[in-house]
Amino acid sequence: MNHYVYVIQSLIDNSFYKGYTTDPSARLIFHNSDLNPKRYSFYKRPWRLVYVEPCPDYKSAIRREISLKRFTRERTLALLDHPKNIVHLF
Repeated sequence: MNHYVYVIQSLIDNSFYKGYTTDPSARLIFHNSDLNPKRYSFYKRPWRLVYVEPCPDYKSAIRREISLKRFTRERTLALLDHPKNIVHLF
């Protein structure tokens, strides 16, 4: 099983949401759906996938997600151009 951290960006206010998944494409569909109307991401739809980073295992992916959530907006924007970003594969 593949593990990824991802960043999505709201097309409403350009804010970012960072998370962990095993399927970035399916996760984006979920964030843009009506399945979780009380969640933070529901109110900022639609979203676009802007960053995907592979991780070797679940534990390292969760650690990386926690790290990404601490990033400033400027640091997150810089991350989008990083060579680790494989968003083009999704």
